[in-house]
Order: sequence, then structure tokens, then C-alpha cells
Amino acid sequence: SPFHPVRRPAYPLLTILDEGSDDQGETIRIRSDSLTIGRIDCDLSFPAESLMSAKHAKISLIQSATSKWCWTIEDLGSRHGVYLRLPEFPLYPGNQFLVGGTKLLVHGDAAIAQDLSAPLSTYEPYVAASQSVRKGPELEVRAYIFSQEPATLPLHGKKMSLGRSACGETAFACDPFVEPVHALLARKEPHVWTVRDNHSLNGIWLRVTRAIIADALQIQLGEQRFCI
Repeated sequence: SPFHPVRRPAYPLLTILDEGSDDQGETIRIRSDSLTIGRIDCDLSFPAESLMSAKHAKISLIQSATSKWCWTIEDLGSRHGVYLRLPEFPLYPGNQFLVGGTKLLVHGDAAIAQDLSAPLSTYEPYVAASQSVRKGPELEVRAYIFSQEPATLPLHGKKMSLGRSACGETAFACDPFVEPVHALLARKEPHVWTVRDNHSLNGIWLRVTRAIIADALQIQLGEQRFCI
């Protein structure tokens, strides 16, 4: 096979995506052991990004307990979070995710969240602890940003849809980035729901605290999207 380093990982390419593109933009090679991204005084600074914190996220090269090297991205305590574009993911109380340009927060019983939130090998979902308690066994989703008042969507039955046609005018009517049927919800267990992208243009994005970069990833920080 062609020669390649075996004592270190490959140096990743980070593309600062152009508006409206999934693959075109300014590309840099990460060769340092860490790279910070934020609004000011970072390795990559975006002064006009009002939804980015001063120091928002960091990409790091770390060595695991088994002495294997890997790259990670982690939230540096930002207000608006680090989001990964994923085709499907489970929903637990306290999780936040994006559909188009609308932020959604999952509410439910904290005990259920503790029982079901098993650690994942590639990413750690962000959990808003102050929002994770609500009496009752059912989950509900609340939509923010575009609505004047948060719109609440109780999850019921076994299957539901998210989108302008699926949820009426309350949640997504003012969001131009949401399709009529943008994502599909399914109940896998009595208190476990998953959300799956319905081949949408703008995707669904899960807020994470930390993620291992094991393959190509799309990341959103504020209103700026990246590809690693």
C-alpha cells in the first residue's frame, strides 16, 4: 500500500464552508495539536459572528488510554453550542438540536434521561440540566428562535414528522430553511424517540459537548458551518 504515517494520525483538512455550500469554501490543513475557533483572539476568528462566543470551540489532537491518537472537537462553554450534522440520533430530555434554522429543546423526566442516556462512542450529546425536569413519562419538543413564543410539540403515538406541513404554522412557519416534511420522528421504546433527516437540503444537527472526529463531519458554530 502507499506509504503513510503509522505513529500519528493524518492531519485533517478544515473547510470554512461558503454560504449555501456543503463542500466549497476556504480550506486549511490542521498541523498543530489544537486549533481554537471563536469570535475574537482565536486561531480562527469570526468577529461578525454574533452567535459565536469569544472562544467557542477547540479541535484537539489527543492520545487515548490505549495510546491511540485521535482528533476531537469540544465546546468551550459557549452559549449557543457546537452542532454536528447527523442523519439520525436519539432524543433524550435536555438535548438540543437544529431543524433548518430553528433550535429545538427536548423536555421530559430527568429520571428517564439518566436511565437511558448511555455513553456514545463518537459524541457526547449536550444536556441542558436546568431544562431536563418535567413531570410525566412523555417527552415534548419546544421550538425557539423564529417563533415569538416557544412552540410546544408533544410527542405521541409511534411516528411523527417535523416540518412546515407536518407541524402547522406555530413552529416553523417563519423558517425559510425548513422543508414541508424535514425530519421524521419514531418511537423506538416506550420513552425513546429518534429523529431522522428526511433527505432535506439543510439537515438536522445535534448539539454536542465533545465529539471524536473519526470520519468526515459537518459542524455548525453560530451561523458558520465547517467540514472536517
